[in-house]
Amino acid sequence: GGGKGKGGGGGIMTASMMDSGCLGENEAEVPRPPNLVISSAEFQSQVASGQMLEHHKDLFTNSMVTFRWGVSKGALQEVIRSGRIPLIECETEGAEQLRKRGVDCLSIFLRPPTLKVFERRLRLSLTESDREIQIRQAKARAELDFIHSPEGRKIFDYVLVHRHQHDTVNDLKRIISHHRPDIVPPEVATLASEPSSSSLNPSSSYMDVSRQTSVRGPLGGGMG
Repeated sequence: GGGKGKGGGGGIMTASMMDSGCLGENEAEVPRPPNLVISSAEFQSQVASGQMLEHHKDLFTNSMVTFRWGVSKGALQEVIRSGRIPLIECETEGAEQLRKRGVDCLSIFLRPPTLKVFERRLRLSLTESDREIQIRQAKARAELDFIHSPEGRKIFDYVLVHRHQHDTVNDLKRIISHHRPDIVPPEVATLASEPSSSSLNPSSSYMDVSRQTSVRGPLGGGMG
């Protein structure tokens, strides 16, 4: 999921991007790793051989081209071997695939405050037609229902409400610091401001950061 409902198609970010509070605050300053472009045949071969941990098609297609995106096991292993912790950005269906593949991870669903806000953000981007916005709205509505269902609670550990970029980054840091203080020390996670959520305590009546289930393992664990 996403604050605007649109991602770059999926990819791998690393925990080092969280240094100095820069993660997600200015993409021009903190570029993500570039996508590797491969042929359709090679992509399908990796899917068939189980090398793609998650993969999906673009929501919108045309008669000329269909873009497919994915995160390969090799790319993830490369990040882990380098001593970094991979952060995977993917759609809800990708998160489901990762769980089914047995990837041991901490999963966070990033959602807009309301569908009205979601629509406003889409329109401000000036990249999609009214019809495409309606399709995204329908998908977002279905995903919001899903994440609070019994099945959705098996997929996502946290739901993070994306109201303001700065607060969202800080809340994301707090979540990771809560489980892996060796990656994001608590003092770094609380430097900028108090989080917008009330607490990580699951007993709170309402939280922007809400625990879905008990965490299944350490961030960046084995891939199954």
